[in-house]
Amino acid sequence: MSTEEIGGPPDYEEYLKAIKDPSHERYPEFTECYDANFNPAAIDTDVIRRELATLAKRWSRPSRKRNAG
Repeated sequence: MSTEEIGGPPDYEEYLKAIKDPSHERYPEFTECYDANFNPAAIDTDVIRRELATLAKRWSRPSRKRNAG
């Protein structure tokens, strides 16, 4: 889940608070729409590596060929 899916950084911060607190006014909304087992502390390094590799390919500059002479 990304901050864009939640609505940006401020809403993501509220999401993190709400999913920990069943009395939060948006708890029902967030737990209904998003994975209740979400763990913001969990890091999937394989996904990060794949995403970074994709970005590196997209952002890399084409190699320049030098003229002999």
